[in-house]
Amino acid sequence: SPGDPTTHRTGESARGWSTRIVLGFDALLLAIAYREFFLPRSPTVELERELENWFFLPGYGNGPIVLGLALWVLYRRWPALRGLPYRSGPAALIALSFAAAAAILAWARYARAADLLALSLISTGLGLATLRGGGQACRIVTLPLVMFLCAIQLPAPLYNAIVWEAQLWAANYGGWLLNLLGVQATVSADLIFQDRHVVSVIEGCSGLRSAEILLLLALLMKELFQLRTWEGWVLCLLTPVLALALNGVRVAGIAMLPNPEEAIQHAGQGILTLIGGCLLLFGIVLLIERLRPSAASPAETAISPPEEPFRPSKRQLVWGTALITLLAILSVAVRPATLIPRTPLDLEALIPTHVGPLESSALDM
Repeated sequence: SPGDPTTHRTGESARGWSTRIVLGFDALLLAIAYREFFLPRSPTVELERELENWFFLPGYGNGPIVLGLALWVLYRRWPALRGLPYRSGPAALIALSFAAAAAILAWARYARAADLLALSLISTGLGLATLRGGGQACRIVTLPLVMFLCAIQLPAPLYNAIVWEAQLWAANYGGWLLNLLGVQATVSADLIFQDRHVVSVIEGCSGLRSAEILLLLALLMKELFQLRTWEGWVLCLLTPVLALALNGVRVAGIAMLPNPEEAIQHAGQGILTLIGGCLLLFGIVLLIERLRPSAASPAETAISPPEEPFRPSKRQLVWGTALITLLAILSVAVRPATLIPRTPLDLEALIPTHVGPLESSALDM
């Protein structure tokens, strides 16, 4: 009968399962739409070399790592998100977010720039959060979405300029430390000259990769220690300073080695540099907590108990599924731009056969 409690519970259970099925289908569509962001590229070198590149080359394969860390932070904040009522924000903001996500996704597919999918993911996340719970949901997912910025590669001209300046700075700083320790060293551009050998500060020794990894660690510490917003900004702004300072010490240490060209020594010192940077960040967090007034409230305030509506409406599910389906279809429909095939250089076609009264002919070799 309609008033039977058993019938009511059965209906609620059926609606709950149907909602879970729709949300699971939406998650699958998101995975299809952004598959190029988190799927690793086919390895072209051995695993040891891949790991070394990830530790030391700036901007190397950040997508899967950043996605995993962002999902972990979102998992920690999931209870707060579930405690929000299902009240959508402005429809115009939802439409604008998904329109930007679709445009960026289409361009990233066409330009074969998988890292730009991070920007599309950020727009999609803001749109879904606005559809889920308005401004409160957007504030909860802000930190996981900010982490996706760490997966974006800089444009090549800007990247080369920054890396080169970082190499010069590391070389000069390392040379200064050597002379301070009584080791005679002369610096010229990215080279450190000593009596026994010459050390070149290559791209992997610029310190930018250490700054990228430590920035991710700083964002994680902001979540783990529940730092306030301005405290998180302070920690993130100090990260590149710490990374470049430690990298100069590492360069000086490499220059003092008897055989600085051995890669295993470079990798070991690089990992020790990252460990030292992590410990310094931890020390800064402890200092921030010690200087914080005792009456200060934690960064994340408790969420009030769930209010009505406590389940997504059909309208929210339909619109969310439709918009995500559009992104998945777009990711399949847009084809990458055709690469210009590389043709061998034909020298004979570039050399003229007649120069005034003179004439040339090809010789059989």
